[in-house]
Amino acid sequence: MALSTDDVLSYNLPPDFTKKTDSRSKAFVERFGDMTVELDALPLPILRAKIREAIEANLDLSELEAVREVEAREVTQLKELIR
Repeated sequence: MALSTDDVLSYNLPPDFTKKTDSRSKAFVERFGDMTVELDALPLPILRAKIREAIEANLDLSELEAVREVEAREVTQLKELIR
């Protein structure tokens, strides 16, 4: 997950700069430039939405729903056992 230029501009995110001591900084600077922005600088509701979108884009939602249905049945069975 990454921030886009639109995110940085839309949410007026504060800039940070790459750490020269980081072994990955040279390749990053060559590819993207010296300015960085921390992902957690996003407002929390926006960050949550972006995380959810990223997960759902890579998740089989039908499989997730099937697992939730199994869990719901198991909860019902457990509740019946402890009555």
